[in-house]
Formats: sequence, structure tokens, C-alpha cells
Amino acid sequence: MKNTKKNYNLAGIDSNVEQLRQEQLHELTKLLISLKSEYDELTRETYWKKKETEEIAKQIEVYEKIERRVGEKHTFLEQNLVEMKKQIQYKQMKLEEELFERDSMLHLSNKIKEDIISLKKKLNVNEISYRKNIKEYEKQKLKSTEIKEKLNQIHLKIDEQKRVIIRLN
Repeated sequence: MKNTKKNYNLAGIDSNVEQLRQEQLHELTKLLISLKSEYDELTRETYWKKKETEEIAKQIEVYEKIERRVGEKHTFLEQNLVEMKKQIQYKQMKLEEELFERDSMLHLSNKIKEDIISLKKKLNVNEISYRKNIKEYEKQKLKSTEIKEKLNQIHLKIDEQKRVIIRLN
């Protein structure tokens, strides 16, 4: 009679240990799933920030091309201005039109320069944000590694407890 009672008590301990192990495993699984979703979200954010940065870089290239064209046009107008001063008596009207066009180009050039400065500021902000996201991603990777190590330790403890229970049987 005493032997069956001991076996019954051990079976109860086994089921409690198994239930505890299942609960711990369930909680760790939930934690892993939440960490995976956070990781996925950070990865998506990083991808979109990188895409925005690339788009801004493309816009900067376009504005720089426009600025070069405007600079070339500006140079062209300056050369024409020298020639027109020689012929000022015959082409007074044309000179005034060219000056107006030159002023418009200068205004456009200044506006483009302001836009480029603004875009560069946005690019810097996005780069800073991207770096922060990378740092956060690295932190999350470290947390994930720590959790994996803790999981391994828990599994090792569970295995040790199983071995002890088996030895007790």
C-alpha cells in the first residue's frame, strides 16, 4: 500500500512540474512572438526611412542639376550683358528683357538653393532617425539574445528537474 501511495504522490508532482513547464513555455512563447513583432516593425520602419532617404537624395540630385543649369544660364546671361553694353544704343529694349530674365533666374537659383538646404536638413533629420532606429534595432537584438539565453537556461533547469524526478522514481 505504501508503494502505490508514493507513486501517486510522485505522479502528482510530475503533473505539477509538467503544468509549470507548460505555463512557462507558453509565457516564453508569447514573449518571443511579441519580440518578433517588435523586430518586424523596426525592420519595416528602417526600410521606409531608408526609402525616404533615397528619395530625398534623388530630389537633391535633381535640384543640383537644375542649379547647374541655372548657373550655366546665369553665366551665359553675364556674357550677353557684356556684349549688350557695347551695343546699348541699338538694343536697349532687349537688354532690359535680358536683365529681367537674369533677375528671374537669380531668384529661381536662390529659391532652389533654399530648397536644397531644406532638403539637406530633412535628409540629416532622416539620417539621425535612421541611426536611432539602427541603435534601437541593435538593442532589441541584444534583448532577443538575452531572452534566448534565459530560455536555454530555463530549458536546462527543466531538464535537470526532469532528471531529478526520474531519479526519484
